[in-house]
Amino acid sequence: AKYQQALCKIHLGQEEEAYHDLLQLVEQDPDHHQALSQLAQVCFSLGDKTMALVHIHRALESDCDEINRAEYYFIATNFYSLSGETEMALEFVEQAIQLQPSNQEYLIKRARLFIKQHQYAYALSCLNQLLKQMPFCRDAYFLRALCRKQLNDNTGAHLDMERFRSNRCE
Repeated sequence: AKYQQALCKIHLGQEEEAYHDLLQLVEQDPDHHQALSQLAQVCFSLGDKTMALVHIHRALESDCDEINRAEYYFIATNFYSLSGETEMALEFVEQAIQLQPSNQEYLIKRARLFIKQHQYAYALSCLNQLLKQMPFCRDAYFLRALCRKQLNDNTGAHLDMERFRSNRCE
């Protein structure tokens, strides 16, 4: 019940109150991975990046299933990315992808991180693989157009932008 109350408080924007409820929960049950994950997100939102990372790492160390573990890796990816630590973000998104190799959100994030590092050839390779699996992924066409433009493939960039704009991703 306390966990559900904390989630309600988060959705109502009462993060300080949710923080205290979640902290009590993880003190009572140190392996409550969902509470740890929510606590990490609340800490990050409140500006305490250090504790956010502590709690998400604790969630990753807990006994949880692969789907939750992949999500926690992805949360850590976002924390590191938003903190400007792109290399760490890439390490964590790779872990998430190992657990959920067809997750479009994870695959797109990896490509975006490579683009952020100006590693357009790596991003292009990732996007090509993604589009083989999911040919209707509009975001992938947009990002691939950006990579192709940076790699001086103007024809390919134009074609991908047309696919993106037309919403006909064949």
